[in-house]
Amino acid sequence: MSDRELHKAVCSECGQECEVPFKPDP
Repeated sequence: MSDRELHKAVCSECGQECEVPFKPDP
């Protein structure tokens, strides 16, 4: 795994927007 792509994600607990190095579930 060489791709360091960041994906926008929203924490389901706190509702804060963040970026994760993996593809979040829709």
